This record gives sequence, C-alpha cells and structure tokens, in this order.
Amino acid sequence: MNVRDGRGAEINWKAYDSTGKVWFEAHFSLYDFSPLKTNDPEKAKKISKLLKECTRQNSEFLSAWKGQTVETYLDFPLDWGLGSSSTLIYCLSQWADANPYYLLFNTCGGSGYDIACAYAEGPVFYQMGEENIRIDEVYFNPPFKDSLYFLHLGKKQDSSAEVKEYKIKSKPSQEILDKISAISEEMVASKDSKQFQKLMASHEDLVSGLLDRPPIKKQLFPDFKGAIKSLGAWGGDFALVCSDEPASSVRSYFESAGYPTLIPFTELVLNE
Repeated sequence: MNVRDGRGAEINWKAYDSTGKVWFEAHFSLYDFSPLKTNDPEKAKKISKLLKECTRQNSEFLSAWKGQTVETYLDFPLDWGLGSSSTLIYCLSQWADANPYYLLFNTCGGSGYDIACAYAEGPVFYQMGEENIRIDEVYFNPPFKDSLYFLHLGKKQDSSAEVKEYKIKSKPSQEILDKISAISEEMVASKDSKQFQKLMASHEDLVSGLLDRPPIKKQLFPDFKGAIKSLGAWGGDFALVCSDEPASSVRSYFESAGYPTLIPFTELVLNE
C-alpha cells in the first residue's frame, strides 16, 4: 500500500491486481469519507467504514484536509483469499496510527488472528480470550514439509459473512477449545507425517461438529491418500494437504478432480 499527497479534498483510491490491472477504484470525500465515485459500491462502503473508524481512533488522521492518493497492490490472484482484507486493515492502521485489532473488531468483525498474521515474521499461536489477546511465536519446520501443500478450492469466502454465521451458532465449550489447542500444539511438535495427518483429521472432525459442516475431504476427496484440512473461513479459499504420495501423484489427483492450483508448502511460507 502506497500513500502520497494528492489534489483537492478527496482520497483517490486505486487497487491493482497481480497483473497490474486496476480492479477497484474509488474517490472518497475527505469531509465524511463517503464514496463520491466508484466501480464497486459495496467495496467502497467497506473502505469508507474503515476510514471512519480510523478517525474515531485518531482524530488527527487526515485532519489537514489535504487530498490523498492511495494505491494497493496484490501479488497473488484476486480469488485466492490469502488475507488481502486483513493486510489492508493492518496497512490502514499503520497509516492512521490506529489499533489494527480494534479497526477489525469495530468494522468487519472476526477473531483477529488474520491481523496477527499480517505482521508476523513467522508462525504464531493466536488465542483470543474474554479480555485480552495472546500471540506466541512458534517454530514449525517439520522434516516432512515436502509432503505439505496448499490446495486452492476456488471458492473465496466472505470472511465477514462467515463470522456472522458462526456467531449465530452455539458457543463452543471450554473442553472443545482445550482439545483444539492441544491438537494445535501437537501438530507443531509433530515429526512424523502420519501422526500429523491424524491430527489434521481430528481437528477437522471437531470443527465439523461445531459448524455442522462436512469436512472437505469427506465432501470432495474421499479417496485421497492423505489428509486435508480446511483453512481460513472454513470450507473456502485454501486447504492444507499432507500426503506421503509422490508430489507428481498428488498434483495429478487434484488436477483430475478439477483443482489445478496446488502450491508446495515451502514455496508459500516465509523462509526460515
């Protein structure tokens, strides 16, 4: 995200995709951040809401009434859903000197985990309590990392909508939360891919019961030799895959099933 002084009493906003093409454009009033002109009214409303929250947290933000030009750039396809919204919120918080978590909670909603990931320099455990947030850096560099992949499911989820739907459902018990935390800790410590796959399946079963949705593997890939775990807004975007089968066989399986985008874990995560 690049910001520079512009002209007039407007914020001129352009968002570029990974090919360099403008996919979103809007002009916002500096007076009340209302969209003056845009090619996507719904997205403009969301950004307007974020800008208003920025000024609520920091009354000095844009108080000079000087026009601004904002440009954002994606380095992956639009439909991948790799935290583009949370990264935008984090960048806005840096620009406005605002708290990124409050910016999220007071606009889009969510746990805040994706915000923590937006500025993390490596893997983290994230826990949202009743009164505070806990973030712990962890080391995850398993010997079976070449058996891990990210599979694009071609179904980008609306995180805000998913959060609203989840809140309608009953709150998970502390016992379930403790089980999920324990599984996460075991996954990080795991040195064996078979054990890791069992933990993936256990985690999927727990979340499946909470959300009353079938696990991705049972729903789409029941004969796959390995484990598949949903990520992000459960059931969309990407899934984590672990298999001891040759990489060529894993890729061939998903391609034949109509899912050609399979990214090796080592190509997507931050390098050690």
